[in-house]
Amino acid sequence: MYVVAVLLGAAGASFAAALPLILSRLYQATGAYTSGFIILSIIAATSLALTVVMQLKWREAGFAVCHQARRPVRPRFK
Repeated sequence: MYVVAVLLGAAGASFAAALPLILSRLYQATGAYTSGFIILSIIAATSLALTVVMQLKWREAGFAVCHQARRPVRPRFK
């Protein structure tokens, strides 16, 4: 579990470091930030769609334990 967290953190950090470079290159090529933000919004929309699809697949597979309704625990007094 720790290895997965480290890998995800490293991937997120590398994307965060690459984003300003990508935006500056697109700004130099086009003269506007519009193309960079359009590409960024496409990436964000694709990530959202993949998250929704995977969540539905996980629920069908039975991995959604945290979504099951739980009854509140009430203390018993005698």
